[in-house]
Amino acid sequence: MRVPVRIVGIQADTPEDDPIVMLRERTGDRILGMWIGEQETALLTFAMAKTEIPRPFTHTTLWKAIQAAGAEVQSVCVTAQRDGIFWAEIVLDNGRRVDSRPSDALILAATCGCEITVEDTVLNAFGVVDPQSGESAARLSGGAAEADVERFSEELPDDLSGEIDAFREMLDHLSMDDFLDGPDDEKN
Repeated sequence: MRVPVRIVGIQADTPEDDPIVMLRERTGDRILGMWIGEQETALLTFAMAKTEIPRPFTHTTLWKAIQAAGAEVQSVCVTAQRDGIFWAEIVLDNGRRVDSRPSDALILAATCGCEITVEDTVLNAFGVVDPQSGESAARLSGGAAEADVERFSEELPDDLSGEIDAFREMLDHLSMDDFLDGPDDEKN
């Protein structure tokens, strides 16, 4: 059985720690934490905040390619954990399934607004009961993925909101010249 979840946060205890994305079941009190890389954290944050960029990231290209092939992303699912590594799949509306890293699947889900699920065996084995169950759980429950993403982006801590604003500002002023490293690079 697949349990619907939503992304409720990304955290790292110290700057040296890898970030952990937190998934919380929609109708229960369990949370599943998974380590993801710094680049994946940035991409997930931008996807959740619906950050507009001049050129598509890889997950946006993947979503558009799926659509161009006549399919839609129905859901993404964290399917297993083997040897300390979580596994996921992207489920298309044509019944096909695509193997994926969980971070890539979550970035895609945040981009297209599809359902996120976790196999109950994974949640049973690796999930923990939310210590803040009750009022905060009631506040976070319900709503479509889009509403959760919108609420998340509105509730970003000030320091993270500032980083996103700075990143948007940097993107607005990027040019190809910024990526040239030396005399061997040619301007087109």
